[in-house]
Formats: sequence, structure tokens, C-alpha cells
Amino acid sequence: MAVSRIKVYVLLASILYSSLSLGGLTYTVKPGDTLSEISQDHLPGKIYGPNGSLARLLDLNPQIKNPNLIYPNDQILINNNVELANSVQEDKVLLKQAATTKASTNQTEIVLEDNSKSQWSFDGSALLSLSYLTTTEPNDVKQATLVSPFTYLAQLETTYHWSEKFVSSLNIQLQKASYKKVGTAEVTNDSSTYFGAHLGSHYLRGNNRYGALLGIKQRPFATEIADEIFKIGNEWIGNLALNTNLLISESDSLLIYLNLQAGLLLPGSDIDAGYEVASRIDITNGDLSVFPYFNWNQQNTKSTDQDVLEIGVGLKHLF
Repeated sequence: MAVSRIKVYVLLASILYSSLSLGGLTYTVKPGDTLSEISQDHLPGKIYGPNGSLARLLDLNPQIKNPNLIYPNDQILINNNVELANSVQEDKVLLKQAATTKASTNQTEIVLEDNSKSQWSFDGSALLSLSYLTTTEPNDVKQATLVSPFTYLAQLETTYHWSEKFVSSLNIQLQKASYKKVGTAEVTNDSSTYFGAHLGSHYLRGNNRYGALLGIKQRPFATEIADEIFKIGNEWIGNLALNTNLLISESDSLLIYLNLQAGLLLPGSDIDAGYEVASRIDITNGDLSVFPYFNWNQQNTKSTDQDVLEIGVGLKHLF
């Protein structure tokens, strides 16, 4: 036990000495690096804002005149002597606590965990859109357009952070849509409620994410049961999609992301395979985001070709 404690304090002394003898820690820029990524990886706290890690990184490096222009092999100071000494002092306390805790078991095990970021995160969204459903007979002789003027969608999403680079998510949706007649067409809705769920995994690079989604959702399908009389039913349809979320603009208070998604709709009972594309722009301030969006998909039945277009706006809150 005495030998183990000696090892702990020797380690502490070496860390403290090295921290005080250096002018600071530097990072060598690699191809593809950005300042926001470097600040996120090496400095605690939020990235943006007057007290964010990016602003502190720029304060430490007055030689950087344009934060968007850094080059491979540049040397960037990521911590000065004072900050590093404070950090080492905190580590010293943690190491002492770890050694004391393990003393009763005749073992010395030092475990330093980064608890600055929770492994779980949750968000909720509410969306309102205008939905158009267009059916066309295979010979293009007859076409009808049905509309749901107020389509509501609520969704909850939970995300698990495996590491700084990989996350997985579960999204659950509830949608309300009631299609109306356009012109002389008459419409009956078997159901106006649609459920869905999706699993996703994403790779994170800085503020951007790239990934894939796999899910299942009830989707509306129109059947003409008589001349100009349509019935709206729903079918469970699986889908597989690729998704990317890109930071396109940033300021002290706002972040703007472009979200793009394209995927395959799997075939169902008397329903052919189809495809779907979607896009939205997230305007984010803190934990709150507002986003205009559109979604378009095409999936044909055995008797008609069908397109669905949704255009709307949504609100998202991160809990």
C-alpha cells in the first residue's frame, strides 16, 4: 500500500513540475482541422459565444487574424501556464480521492473520468405543415390532388453518446393528417393518425454529423373506390436513409445548420419500393431551434402512382 501511494505522489509531482516548467501546451494543426474542432477537443465548455472555448483559443493565439484560415503544421497554443496549473491542481485532488477510496481494498487504482458531457441527451420537436398527396393512373390519363391543410407532427428523440465521435439515436413520431377534397373529388380518411420510429447512428466531425437511419412508419395511401371518390388508408412502410447535418453559418448567438436526407422506401403489401428526399435549415440559439423544412416521397401502388409533398416549419428544444 505504501509503495502504491508513493507512485501516486510521484506521478502528481511529475505532472505539476512539467506543467510549471512549460510555457504552455501547443497543438500542431493537421489537414482538415478547424479551430472550432480544436477548441472542442481541447478546451472545456461550449464552443461559441464571448466566453466559449473558440473565443478563449483565439485569445491565447493573437497571431491568428482569421479564424477560418489555419494551415497544416501551424502551432496553436491550447493552454497557458496559469490555466494548466489550475487544471493540474484539479487532477491532483481527483488522484488523491481515487487513491484514498481504493486504500480499503489494498489496491491503488486511479480513474479519471470526463463528466463534462452526459452520455444521454433528449430533445422534442413540434412541426406544422401543408401536405399534398397526388395520385396518377399508370397511363397518366387521370390525376387527382388531395390536401391536408394542417398536418401536425410531434416527435421525441433520445441520443446516446458512445464517444466524442459517435452517437446513436432513437426517434419516435406521432403525426395527424386529414386529407380533404380538391375540386370535385371526395375523400374519406380511414385514419388520420400515423406513428413511426427510427434508429440512427452518426459520425461527428466538429459541428457536422454524417450517418444513416433505419425505421418504420405508417404512411398514407389513396385508393379510388369510385369515380372521383377516394379513400385514404395507411400502411406500415420501412425506410433506410443517409443523413448529414452541416454547420453553414455561425455567430455569437446563432448557429445555422443544413440538414439533408435521402433514402429508400421499402415495398409493402401491393406497394412498390419508392424513395424519399428531405431537407431543413435549423436556426439554433442555445437549446432552442426553429426550422423550415420540406419532405417529398414517391411510392406507387399496384393501381396508381403516388407522390406526397410536405412543406412546413418546426420547433425543437434540447432538454
